[in-house]
Amino acid sequence: MIKKTAIATSIFGSAAMFSVMLPAAAFSLLEWGEPSPNNRTYGNVSCAWADAPPEYVNHINRAAEAFKIQPALIGAIYRSEHAGEWYHPERNQERSSSNALGPFQFQPPTWQGYAVDPSDPTNGSKNQVIRNDPERYSFEYEYAAFAAANYLSQMLKNNIHVEDTMTTDENHIRSVALAYASGVGAYQHWRDLPQNQGKPVKEWEITDYTLRTGGTMSGETKKKYQEDAWQYFQELLPSCSTVTTQGTGGTGDRPAPFFIQKIQQNWLTASNESGPRVKGKMLVSGIVLHWTAGQNVEGAVSAMTSAGSYTQLIIDKDGKVYQLLPLDTRVASGSGDGNSFAIGIEIVGGTVNTPPADIERELMDNTTQYQAVLNTVKYLVETYNIPNVIGNKENLDMKRGIFGHLQTQSRNGSWEGLSKGCRGAKNDPGPNYMKRVWADLGSTGDSCI
Repeated sequence: MIKKTAIATSIFGSAAMFSVMLPAAAFSLLEWGEPSPNNRTYGNVSCAWADAPPEYVNHINRAAEAFKIQPALIGAIYRSEHAGEWYHPERNQERSSSNALGPFQFQPPTWQGYAVDPSDPTNGSKNQVIRNDPERYSFEYEYAAFAAANYLSQMLKNNIHVEDTMTTDENHIRSVALAYASGVGAYQHWRDLPQNQGKPVKEWEITDYTLRTGGTMSGETKKKYQEDAWQYFQELLPSCSTVTTQGTGGTGDRPAPFFIQKIQQNWLTASNESGPRVKGKMLVSGIVLHWTAGQNVEGAVSAMTSAGSYTQLIIDKDGKVYQLLPLDTRVASGSGDGNSFAIGIEIVGGTVNTPPADIERELMDNTTQYQAVLNTVKYLVETYNIPNVIGNKENLDMKRGIFGHLQTQSRNGSWEGLSKGCRGAKNDPGPNYMKRVWADLGSTGDSCI
């Protein structure tokens, strides 16, 4: 985890209004603001389990953040479905005798109530497509993990009646595991039995109710399931950590001391988030660095406006940082395959006719701007708990890490035949620039650029 970095406020001086030809009121500078995802105390739990496949851990962490539950709970449920093991690729494609599907063993009707699009869980139309096709999506680990997280969160709130869904309480974890394995109706039946009144779940009498209602698992099997889930939860939880950031917005205390000058786009409002190439919200788990091939912020904003394509942040030559969009906005172009999960940062420099090597050299020689880039990336990694891993095709597929645009934009779908597929159609911000960023961040992983 990157240590929190104090960012000198001297590099973020006040800025004058731009005098560039744009549509009326296309943008204006707002008061100093803060880039945390919400104007509240924000907690994000992330887990690292050495014996679990990295892609599983990544999907679980993202799903848990989306639905505000403990990643260890999702991991415990998965292991309970797989005899305590992590890696059962053949069982991820399993269909049980009762027609439960995939790695989290969803019955199709349950899947149709809780499946979501991992890149945009609030998008109703996308969610409906996924819910209507359990035969395709329920066998894919990412989709299944998000559906499980949604289901567990809803049960905690609506059936277990837990106010804080980030709970680690034994009774809550056993209760939701029992409900997951047996269905809400069976859980409520056992909860309401006279002999179980006033007792913790671990002491409940679990009858063969589900066998009498068409199920295939005995009461003893259900009891063991919730016992196993609690055991796995306890094993998994110590490898999880919490990142907390305070954000108030407007005036008053802010994340110390980090300020971004926000640019308000008139086409992106609370009532209209369907502006040019805007595709709703995303779960942030990556960063992509670009260059503008232009010499100032005004020109970059003008070019973006003309193209109808925006990025979230721009960093000027003097180190000032400008925010064009909410940081969790998903855009449809700019970062290629990184758009569904990554915050884009445009670095001002070069021209459209400047050779790429010369632009890279210009950016690397500007120490003030480079330090602002590095500090901004560090802050975003902390705020969003972005994995500090080197961008390559493997991590692109896993939707995590710190990338250059040259690694996220394929050339007509081809990655030039490279073994790790880490160079595409773009050059920015240059391979040496990215190597310097990764070295200064202490990023881990293989660099193949």
